[in-house]
Amino acid sequence: MTLHFYSPSAYSYVRTIFSKALPDVSTIRKWYSKLDGLPGMTKESFQAISLKVKEMKVNGKQLYGCLVMDEMIIKQHVHWTGTRHQGYIDFGLGGKTEEMDNLPYAKDAFVIMVVGMNTSWKVPIAYYFINRISAEEKANIILNCLQELDTTGIIIKTLTFDGAANNLSMASELGANLQYSELKPYFLHPNTNDKIHIILDPCHVVKLLRNCLGDWKILYTTNGETIKWSYFKNLVNLQNESGLHSATKLRNRHIYYFREKMKVKLAVKTFSTSVANAILFCMNDLKLDNFQGADATIEFCLRINNIFDILNTRNFLSKGTYNKSINKRTKTEIVHYIEESIDYLAGGFNAMKNQQNVDHIEMLFSAIRAKEEFNNNPTVSQFEAAYKSIIVHSEIKSSSSANCMALDDTTILRVSSSNIKVKDTQSELLDLLCVAGTDDLEYDNLLSVYQHSNFINDVVACFAGFVVRKIKTYSGRSKQYLFHIFIDFI
Repeated sequence: MTLHFYSPSAYSYVRTIFSKALPDVSTIRKWYSKLDGLPGMTKESFQAISLKVKEMKVNGKQLYGCLVMDEMIIKQHVHWTGTRHQGYIDFGLGGKTEEMDNLPYAKDAFVIMVVGMNTSWKVPIAYYFINRISAEEKANIILNCLQELDTTGIIIKTLTFDGAANNLSMASELGANLQYSELKPYFLHPNTNDKIHIILDPCHVVKLLRNCLGDWKILYTTNGETIKWSYFKNLVNLQNESGLHSATKLRNRHIYYFREKMKVKLAVKTFSTSVANAILFCMNDLKLDNFQGADATIEFCLRINNIFDILNTRNFLSKGTYNKSINKRTKTEIVHYIEESIDYLAGGFNAMKNQQNVDHIEMLFSAIRAKEEFNNNPTVSQFEAAYKSIIVHSEIKSSSSANCMALDDTTILRVSSSNIKVKDTQSELLDLLCVAGTDDLEYDNLLSVYQHSNFINDVVACFAGFVVRKIKTYSGRSKQYLFHIFIDFI
């Protein structure tokens, strides 16, 4: 089914090669037909959560989850299936003809997902085709989902969404207050009156910070110090001129991000420790004129990097200071840093784990787009078909070009009766002595690469030390062989 999801043609080819050992396409359609998959709440998803709750109760555990919501732009298109219309706004009516008259076309798909907090799974529980939905309507949908989830036995602890104005108004409708002066970052569950904490997606916040600095070029701290975008641009120019990179991932696309504003990795890599250290190195060690006075920019870059690490914690064994999970040993230090950051940015941040951001739902959107050969704006009918296919698969992965990257192995909770589990094990190999495109280098380019400057000398020394340190980890003939290759390369 996974192969058929990605490519029906490839499925037919493999089925032919293996003497029709795979089921016929009509059989797969029958499997899909057992799932409703219409707009509204997906009852099969709630049944799957109930089974998960019972499974954990057998082991004496309680299932906790996070509610995540987001919207995806779809193409406006009306389609008649023979029994119902697809393409109008739909809040769970199922596209009945008598109720579709004079309704506007759907512009967005509003999707709600549950992600396990103390288990590694996720499942979309509802989606609606909307056109400029109000904050009150959104709040009602969330409350209805919480009430339905309460019948399954799962305890929802958080609600995560991005910082759109409509979402902030929805939080007020729910009973929260996200204004810092009167901060109340939670609302009460409609059935149990338990607190459900609201978390703004840190990925979206980082993109907003990057866009603000990149558009305005200069920001000012409370002390009157300047944070300048030009330092990031000067670093990229220096790397381009020298042909070497100062141990950063900063490139031209990070500076000229205007066509890729939705890419989280571009914003995160811009405000990183390696970039801050590179600017500091150019200012203090190389004493370059166009990097002088960058102290406030360096502090800002480090502060954003550390805050994002705290908010994106996902590893109990991390050795980093700020990307460790909060526990009794790290609580005091991390809470103190958060309080300092609140004063620095005049805003509020809450410690969270990786389950409590919208990456999971963004990866779902990526998989939906991949269903129709990377169609960025699927129609309503295409969205419905992809949604139905995805929730019966745990092997569907997001594209490498998606807005967010998968940081863990959290899989989609199956709603089918199959018990087959497929482990996706991927490994990445690093070739330390690989030089890409050397056949295309002209003499002038080679001369510019090997010309001497303080920046180039330090970068080459750092690279050489890294390679030697890696070679030392090998033993015997492998070490000698790699060492001779490295000497010849130099």
